Amino acid sequence: CPFVYNQTEAPETFYVADAESFTILIDHSVVATQLDITKTSSQLHGVIYVEDNHKLCKNDHTARSDPRGHEADHTDEAPCYIKPDTTSRNLDYVSLGTLLAA
Repeated sequence: CPFVYNQTEAPETFYVADAESFTILIDHSVVATQLDITKTSSQLHGVIYVEDNHKLCKNDHTARSDPRGHEADHTDEAPCYIKPDTTSRNLDYVSLGTLLAA
């Protein structure tokens, strides 16, 4: 390496405002060779399990009591399953705030 880096200075500390608004993309997949199943995240519909946050379940219109997400299973109480947002390529993403609340 042609450069010598000086690592003797004290590290700087930075704070990020509103970190809960950051998003996380979840690229999930499944392979079950004995069942001849291979699916990528763009082919699957993921959900987020909310164990005991009644407010999150009540305020999210996608909250369902069943992870398969049938309309009739809408719930305002925990536990519930909520749908993440999706990108144009059908990949799931969710805010860090929602994950922390779940």
